[in-house]
Amino acid sequence: MQRPLGLVRSKGLYRITRVYSELGGDAQALLKRHSLTEQELREPAFQMRFDQYDAFIDDLLDSCPQGELVTKFTQHYHLSDEGALGCAIMYCRDLHQMLSTMASYMSVTGPTIGRFTTGASCHFEMVVTDARAQSNVIEFEVLVVTCVLHNFANVRWGRDMPWFSRIELSFDEPERAKHYQEHFQCPIHYGQSANRFVFNSQLLHLAFMGHNYELYSVAEQQCRRQLEAISELTDTKREVVRLLSTTSGALPSFERIASLFNLSPSTLRRRLQAEGVNYKQLLRKYRIERAADLLLHTELNVQQISDMVGYQNPTNFTRAFKLELGVLPKVYRQQHTS
Repeated sequence: MQRPLGLVRSKGLYRITRVYSELGGDAQALLKRHSLTEQELREPAFQMRFDQYDAFIDDLLDSCPQGELVTKFTQHYHLSDEGALGCAIMYCRDLHQMLSTMASYMSVTGPTIGRFTTGASCHFEMVVTDARAQSNVIEFEVLVVTCVLHNFANVRWGRDMPWFSRIELSFDEPERAKHYQEHFQCPIHYGQSANRFVFNSQLLHLAFMGHNYELYSVAEQQCRRQLEAISELTDTKREVVRLLSTTSGALPSFERIASLFNLSPSTLRRRLQAEGVNYKQLLRKYRIERAADLLLHTELNVQQISDMVGYQNPTNFTRAFKLELGVLPKVYRQQHTS
């Protein structure tokens, strides 16, 4: 998926790295890996290209030493950024459609956005996976989600916009509360029952640059079909396929999947065996089913589809496709579209 390359404000990253340090992360090493300094992040005028910003967030989430405490969003951010859900978000019409899509299909990546309500009070509500999590873990999630979404939408609008009219946060007022106020520029209430963000209603239907109805529709339909397929699987199978469905190109290794479950590879292997399947079978079946879907609902050629589902060699892809579905990819397309 092609990512936006516009400039984004980076001052939200300073607060994120502060909380990252409190969770035991080495913020200085993180900054050094991306040729950044703390002073740069504190400068109000400092900006980064969105692809650089995105790479920094990926690294921050992967290297967080208490990642098992952080919610589903932070565990799967770099996975949900790719695949059908990521494409749908990329090509959506406006903020309203973007948040509605995320609320509808976030079960593919984890229950971060728990509710999106339209009407006089438009808001979305963050749901923390473990309500007993320490306050700085909750704060870490809130910072990551709001800063990523805020910067992504501002890139799509082509200018910085005042997103929120009111914010409610579940943790107590932190020492850096004044920085929150400077960043969000709206009333902020701490110690509330949930993390809730009420939007400036005038922005919900402000058109994004580069929106594409046809590409959005294709990606949204893929999300729907993936969700239906996942609901038919048993628990462990469903969770593995859910993670696979968030990716495109290079799919995660078995060890990576196990780490996202907070399980050892041997434990996850035993659970899958108890359900009569192994990871290699699930991976091949997922790849081929996704390829079949792309053959029927896009005009991509076999080489492009092979790349999208993670096969570097088209010959291996063709062989696996025939083994799974009994026909070659081109024949499958002809049989089902004629």
